[in-house]
Amino acid sequence: MSCATISRYLGNASFAEKYRRARRDLIEHVSTLLQTSAGSAAQTLNEIAGNVDNPASARVSAARCVLEFAFSSFEQNEILQRIERLENLERGLRALR
Repeated sequence: MSCATISRYLGNASFAEKYRRARRDLIEHVSTLLQTSAGSAAQTLNEIAGNVDNPASARVSAARCVLEFAFSSFEQNEILQRIERLENLERGLRALR
């Protein structure tokens, strides 16, 4: 399919909305699958990082992954909380109008 054809399809509001909805549904499905395996993956990383018989490079790499994901999760949670506060503030301001 050519870029021009894709552009024409996405220029159609009805098609574009259905495309966005399908893409959002797919991403939600994949996200759910990843969340389901996250506990097992974290446990695996912890086992690799904690096993002194593993090479140091593997242990460091696993530990780094655990820390990066932990910090990322914390940051995302903070951002979501800030967005929620801003949305609540906006609703409050709209109610005053």
